[in-house]
Amino acid sequence: MNSKNKVILYAILIAIILYILDATIYYLLFNEEDTFLQVFITAVPLIEVYNRLLMFVGLIIFGFIISGFISELDIEIEFLKHKSGRESMPSKMDTGFVFSLSHQIKTPLNAIIGFSELLKDPNLSSQSKDTYISHIHSSGNYLLLFINNLIDIAKIESNELEINKSDFDVLDVLNDLFRYYNEKKKEMGRQEVKLKLDSSLAPKSLRVNTDKERLKQVLTNLLENALKHTEEGVVELGYRLKGDGLLEFFVKDTGQGFSMDRLEIIFKRYKKLSDNHNQPFDGVALRLTISKSLVKLLGGNIWADSKLGKGSTFYFTLPFNVIKSTKITKNENLEIEQETATLDKADPGKSDLSNHTILIAEDVESNFIYLRELLRPTKVKLVWAQNGEEAVNEVKINPNVDLVLMDILMPIMDGYEASRKIKELRSDLPIIAQTAYSLEGGRDKKDLTNFDNFLIKPIWLPKLLSTMSKYL
Repeated sequence: MNSKNKVILYAILIAIILYILDATIYYLLFNEEDTFLQVFITAVPLIEVYNRLLMFVGLIIFGFIISGFISELDIEIEFLKHKSGRESMPSKMDTGFVFSLSHQIKTPLNAIIGFSELLKDPNLSSQSKDTYISHIHSSGNYLLLFINNLIDIAKIESNELEINKSDFDVLDVLNDLFRYYNEKKKEMGRQEVKLKLDSSLAPKSLRVNTDKERLKQVLTNLLENALKHTEEGVVELGYRLKGDGLLEFFVKDTGQGFSMDRLEIIFKRYKKLSDNHNQPFDGVALRLTISKSLVKLLGGNIWADSKLGKGSTFYFTLPFNVIKSTKITKNENLEIEQETATLDKADPGKSDLSNHTILIAEDVESNFIYLRELLRPTKVKLVWAQNGEEAVNEVKINPNVDLVLMDILMPIMDGYEASRKIKELRSDLPIIAQTAYSLEGGRDKKDLTNFDNFLIKPIWLPKLLSTMSKYL
């Protein structure tokens, strides 16, 4: 008997039992003359018979409903059993990917925490101290880059990543990357690798209109990949004009290369580039996935050519329109600043801000202390507000505040609301948001109008000083 018929049968039996029980109670408590059979058949008031029949019908309907639910549940269970068999491999793949991400996060954290502990040694030599600090700095930068890549992956997969086009000179971008990686390759242990820039097949000055930061990101990812897999030899960066309005970029290396049968999977998130299956997943595979998505969003195509043991060449094309005018128009009053630690070192001692007062709205004490130490050589006066409400009150009572560094996520009152209220009090007071996440696409433009500028954490001294100098 199937589950549906069983439920209906049980409902009928329960209805009959309840009917008999009801008649028995009526006979024992309220009847003194008639026999039980008379009560059961004829003597029960009409309203009681009606109620019993109604209950009986209700139980039958309830039985049908429950039986239908159980049948659907049986079908769903069978479906899930079947599905689990088919999806076991992707599930394992997702689990492996998560473990790989954990490895990539814990590895630099181990270096940061470990070397920080070693720095506590009072007998540490200055040479060892510099070495440890260098390791902490490089591990921190790696962790920051890796987290940014994860955020980009999330934005790409949720279709929330925005493309912001502007006019710029292509060769300027390549020259900046060339200079930066000529220095960074030493930190990566690639002193023996020669970095070359090839622009011989393109105009020396070529202004285009596309997303400058995303172009730099793709080229950075490919250069990181090339240097990662090249211990000696040459890494070459270049671009050339192609037909049909296309600009082709390439990054070529003489590193370990990879086999041809892996060409189809090198841009997939769950695959590692090396043919050595004992080698753990690294951030390079994630960067290649991001690069493919970014190039596609920019309207181009990306591919690779490689020979195992000989090296690899990654190519990508972008459509472009040559910009003849050098005039750049500013479409937004809001400037969103987001840069990494590739800036030149600044000398805060040359910036005398002793006549200015800055209000720092920041709920995390360590972040306030960091900003305080960064700005100490400038002799600027600092006021600390630990939430948005305190920041608003400070502006009310302190007319000497010249600038506000506003955190976004704070208790009691967040940075958005605090900035709105401060602008109502003093519309001319500049407010610079300092936040741990990119605001690109995160809020409506109307929510950002009360900020004059942005700094993305971690905040680097050169960018902090240059941004504040616009308003002080």
